[in-house]
Amino acid sequence: MSLLLYHARVDQIRNLTHDVREIGLRLTDPAEIRFKAGQFVSFDVPHPTLPRPATRAYSIASPPSQKGRITLLLNLIPGGPGSTYLFGLKEGDETQFKGPAGSFYLKEDGQRDLLFVASEVLQVALGYLNALMAQSLLKTVDRAARPQPLYRVQMAQVVEPEPFEGVVSLCNRPHQPTEHAGHRAIVLAIVVEEQGRVT
Repeated sequence: MSLLLYHARVDQIRNLTHDVREIGLRLTDPAEIRFKAGQFVSFDVPHPTLPRPATRAYSIASPPSQKGRITLLLNLIPGGPGSTYLFGLKEGDETQFKGPAGSFYLKEDGQRDLLFVASEVLQVALGYLNALMAQSLLKTVDRAARPQPLYRVQMAQVVEPEPFEGVVSLCNRPHQPTEHAGHRAIVLAIVVEEQGRVT
């Protein structure tokens, strides 16, 4: 199945941390996109050492119900062509991407409780969570390599309504012993510890 080419205008930029940004893209042509939670879109961006553009994929963080607009959540990778391009966009700028793509998405008829383990940038998890507000999610484990209190607030807002049970916050490499009040361990250890409470 060939991917569609979408034209969009940047309608919102939010700097969540010094190197994490949320970008809102308003579709202009076509005016809507239909996708499933967990799918992604791809940008062809300039590459400093290649004679052709490089393709970079970014998960859609907004829910599928927002057909006229998508949200991307990404971190700046030093020297990375994709994040460098997207971080260079300003509100009002025009851009284009292809999509949607990806087969790892939520099944609409799923009946199981779900456990999500998300890394520093929560694009995929937020896309799933925003689409699961009316379904059952027992526990989320958020792994951050460094403490980022903003994510704690953001995740709390997402999972505040029922039937979400809550968020387990984990930092595996705190800079200072007092920086993080939650778990300090690798993800697998916390999943094993928590599984008795989420199954």
